Amino acid sequence: MDREKWERLRALFDAAVGMSAEDRKALLHRHREADPQLTAKVERMLEASDRPDALIDEPLIPRPNPRVRPH
Repeated sequence: MDREKWERLRALFDAAVGMSAEDRKALLHRHREADPQLTAKVERMLEASDRPDALIDEPLIPRPNPRVRPH
C-alpha cells in the first residue's frame, strides 16, 4: 500500500472509530463507491477495534498478592 492510500485509510478509520454505529455506516457507505477495497479494509479494522481482546484484559505482569509479604 502506498503512502497516499495509507493516509486515506488512516483518516477514514480515525473519523469512523469514534462515531455511532449509524453515523459510521453512513460514512463508510459514502466512501465505498469511490474505493471499495479501502473501505473494506477500514471495516475490518473497525471490527477488530470493537472486539474485546482477551490479551489486553489481562495484565502482562502479574499483580502481587496483597496477602503475601515480601521477604
